[in-house]
Amino acid sequence: MSPATYTVTAPPHPALTPPPGVVPNFQGPYTLKPYTDLTIAGGIVITTCLVLTRMFVKARIVRKFLWEDWTCFVGWLSYLAFVSLEWRTAVRGAGTHQWNLRFEDLQYNLWLSNYSDMCYCISIACVKLSILLLITRIFLSVNRDIFFWVTQLLIWVNSLFYAIAVFLAIFACRPRKKIWNPDLPGHCLNSKSLYITSAAFNTASDIAMLSVPLYLIWSLQTSFRRKVGISAVFGTGAFACSCSLVRIYFEIKITRSKDFSYVHMETGLLGYAEVACGLICGSLPILPLFWQHISTSCREKSISLQPVNNRTPGQRSNYTPSKVTRTWDEAYDSRHKAPGKDWVKLEDGTVTKVSDSDLEQKTVDELAVTDAILGNVENGVISKAKQAIRHQS
Repeated sequence: MSPATYTVTAPPHPALTPPPGVVPNFQGPYTLKPYTDLTIAGGIVITTCLVLTRMFVKARIVRKFLWEDWTCFVGWLSYLAFVSLEWRTAVRGAGTHQWNLRFEDLQYNLWLSNYSDMCYCISIACVKLSILLLITRIFLSVNRDIFFWVTQLLIWVNSLFYAIAVFLAIFACRPRKKIWNPDLPGHCLNSKSLYITSAAFNTASDIAMLSVPLYLIWSLQTSFRRKVGISAVFGTGAFACSCSLVRIYFEIKITRSKDFSYVHMETGLLGYAEVACGLICGSLPILPLFWQHISTSCREKSISLQPVNNRTPGQRSNYTPSKVTRTWDEAYDSRHKAPGKDWVKLEDGTVTKVSDSDLEQKTVDELAVTDAILGNVENGVISKAKQAIRHQS
């Protein structure tokens, strides 16, 4: 009778030596994946609805796409790629303590994380650029004061920083395979310094981007209620600032911990929320026009969504500007049809209709904000009109 043959399978090799007294668990270890799934799913649903609504408004209602719209769209696509790669790493064990992770799974996650870092840099750069362009269009299209130059500086500094960050992510190691296989011979950049520098820059730029519009909003000549409403829109960026601020703690924690797979996912959760908040902040100003469009469509079908005593959705006090600039002769011919209104000639030879009483009611700044968001007024036409009237008076 031949002796029995037995096959002995070696236990999996953990990616990190466990702490004393801890036994590696490869079957059902604790993981952050449920939180990852919830954060990613919520971010995708909310940002997709808002960005697609923004694209619909610009394509079907405004019929004009601006640079901030395209950069927002690219940022959203990059965000989807970023969270998709991160979700895939979670499937392979990211968010689990590294001693409960197989070495080959760690290599796979390091490989995907490198590409997700590139997508993150592209996404956050495009989102910030979109918001800064929107701020410039709304508040700084006419007066080139200190805030205009601060915004321009933020645009160029953010673009340059994240372009360098993408470059460093690509060429972090020589050979490149050493990024996900540390045992290979070669040389790598100091990733610890890069993590902390990136987190600190994110926090500083987020705070600067939030401070500029909030200061300008509260200097507008409009009602207190309107100021609070506009501030609330841009105030969603405050949560992004909070996320980037907390990320500094976790980035420092990464540099002091060998448990990369777990701490990196903690940082990733904040990164998902940070980019999503940026997309939300940049898309919220478009929602009132979408609501106005839906309400108007329903009203035309005798299905009103508004109470009878309310004003028409989208109506701005008693001020209704001429959306199409006219020649001086056309303005003169229609002068008697609009008593109490003054036609102001602008620098480009066109005119716009503005009422002195409306200016005294402090509605021009409010209107300029709305029209600049929608792109109806190029280069601050309403602001030019207001300046012309004040100069004449």
